[in-house]
Amino acid sequence: VIIPKHGSVEILNPFDRYIGHFVFHCHILGHEDGGMMKTVQVVRKGQRPTPPPGAHAHHMAAGG
Repeated sequence: VIIPKHGSVEILNPFDRYIGHFVFHCHILGHEDGGMMKTVQVVRKGQRPTPPPGAHAHHMAAGG
């Protein structure tokens, strides 16, 4: 998808059958390194989100 400057794209993913943590990312490594990689959690209605697996270990490794 070519996005014009100051443009946007809406990405719709049907997560109806998938519950849990996922990594949503771009397969172009330069884009991924630039921030186009995020952890997404899909929850059922009324369910509270939880930290992604390994979040505590990553936080500690980063000096937190």
